[in-house]
Amino acid sequence: MERTKDLKVILFDFDGTLVDLKVNWELVRRKLRNLLKREGIDFEFRPLFPKLDKALAILKFKGFNDGELKKIRQKAYKIIEEEETSVLDRSKPLPYAKEILEYFMARNFRLVVVTRNGERIVKEAFGRFGFPQPDLITSRDDGFIKPDVKVVKFILTKLNLLPKNCLIIGNSVADGDMGRKAGVRTLIKGDDFQDLFEVVKFIDESIRKN
Repeated sequence: MERTKDLKVILFDFDGTLVDLKVNWELVRRKLRNLLKREGIDFEFRPLFPKLDKALAILKFKGFNDGELKKIRQKAYKIIEEEETSVLDRSKPLPYAKEILEYFMARNFRLVVVTRNGERIVKEAFGRFGFPQPDLITSRDDGFIKPDVKVVKFILTKLNLLPKNCLIIGNSVADGDMGRKAGVRTLIKGDDFQDLFEVVKFIDESIRKN
């Protein structure tokens, strides 16, 4: 891996990378569609969060004030959080998730979770599965979500780091886009690795070479 000697922090995606959250996103989309239909917006919400932002932008153009828009977003996020909470008992850690977190922590890397899920769900899942606690969690609750490069800039500022100090490990196009825009090395499940154990081997070998 390029610049492994500069690596200081690992940015992990949550659902699909560390945990199988088993959220029924089709159900969430139907509920969001019903919510926004009341305001004259009829989207399928694919992709979900960008479409939600677009719907709110249209409502703002129609004359909705900031307070009204905030209430609608809160209702939308409540729908999502209720579904996340309802499936937590059926969710499970993905293979080697706990091990890779412990591996990086033992080597003094800082751990960050970058997710579109809610922060409360992430904390509850980490506690339930015995994961080591991350140094920082960025979620939809922060007001910006991936692939917005503001997410990475916020993390870099918060931890006083540079792009070369970071590695993103994720499983989606959004993870890849965010990493590319931010100039951060990114490993994507299915493209760069199949399971997290491969990441451990890859990083370990790279560190030895450096």
